[in-house]
Amino acid sequence: MSVCPDGSPEPFWGCVTSTVDWCESNYVVVSFVAEFANTLSSLLITVTALIGWYLSRRDHVVATQLAYSVAFACVAFVGIGSAAFHATLRTGPQYLDEVPMLIAATCYIYILLKNEVNTAYNHYLALCLMTTLVVAVFYYVVMDVFLVFFLCYFFSCTFLVLYPIISTRLFRDQKYAVPKKMCLLSSAMYLTGFGMWLWEHFRCLETVTVEGKDRMQASPSRGAETEILPLHSCWHIAAGMGSTLYVGFLITLKSLELNIGSKVERSLLCCMHAASSDEAIIRLPSDDEPDEELIVVDMNDIQPSGSESSLGDTAVVT
Repeated sequence: MSVCPDGSPEPFWGCVTSTVDWCESNYVVVSFVAEFANTLSSLLITVTALIGWYLSRRDHVVATQLAYSVAFACVAFVGIGSAAFHATLRTGPQYLDEVPMLIAATCYIYILLKNEVNTAYNHYLALCLMTTLVVAVFYYVVMDVFLVFFLCYFFSCTFLVLYPIISTRLFRDQKYAVPKKMCLLSSAMYLTGFGMWLWEHFRCLETVTVEGKDRMQASPSRGAETEILPLHSCWHIAAGMGSTLYVGFLITLKSLELNIGSKVERSLLCCMHAASSDEAIIRLPSDDEPDEELIVVDMNDIQPSGSESSLGDTAVVT
């Protein structure tokens, strides 16, 4: 029987090769899953994203645009990669967990900024973000420099939380009431989960050297609460809900540009999702007044001009 460097028998997926072995005991519940609770909670991220995608497309006309389906898909893939990582604790699946996190953050930033950048320069924005993403992934996966990846993800998340508050006047304009609610709830969910991640990190993990490579794993002197509370699993659930809610925030923000009313609906796992309201505000040019004329119409009277992909350009009253 093969044994691992620490003298224990080699488990189903082989010895641990990832750079972190979280505090949950390995291969306790079933013999083919290393961290059962962390794996299960990772799959909930995917389920939450899929529910958010379905409900948003069903209930909000803006959510039918491709960009938001891609954003939901990014969150779903984070859950799949995370489940693979926690089930195996191997290096390859660890990349499948962490790299999609940065891809999702990059996707969010592009959606957030593209409406504020001149359309002619959107491809430059996409190129800049893609270049940054490729460089960060290269340094992490090929050069094994985790710090570059961590800093890129940290500043991406910080930007996604602070930029909407600063630039879109969420706290100063009543018309941003619905996006404000989605943004604050999303940020609160994610930051709560991140707090649990930090709690586990500092109260439970220690750095050890195995075969010349540093690895973080559970410390024998870890805090008692880390053995009782599934902190990392709670982080997964909160992060999944927060990420899905952020897509809802982006949808409601876009609906303001299109003058389409939005509201917040309660939903299972997602907690809340964006939905079109019964009314929409349409801006019509006025010959007599320099300001635009505002009319309110029923959402049933609004159709996209052409296909779903044309929704971002115009909406017409039938």
